[in-house]
Amino acid sequence: MGKKKLINNTSSDLFISLFVRDGNDIETDSSTENITVKSKKNTMANYGDQPFLNAISVSCYDMNDGDMNNLSDVALKIGSDTDTSLNTYDTITFVDSNNNLELSYSNTWTV
Repeated sequence: MGKKKLINNTSSDLFISLFVRDGNDIETDSSTENITVKSKKNTMANYGDQPFLNAISVSCYDMNDGDMNNLSDVALKIGSDTDTSLNTYDTITFVDSNNNLELSYSNTWTV
């Protein structure tokens, strides 16, 4: 089963889409899981029977100017840095950095 902990350490609510891989086919998504994570909150995202992700897309409103900020990380090849990050780590943390949205990957709840 696919599961990620999402940590929002930003001052904005995040609108997150997880693109779930169809089996071993990195070019095909089997589904998309849409999740909202409130500012300064955490949530567990369950994305079904497939354990692998192809991509993540994040949007939020900038608290300073109201514009929409977008960030995505897409695996283009199995074994790439993005593929490894999306599918090796159990936690994705989002932060504000100099008015930019950034994400990082880590393991916080599995061994």
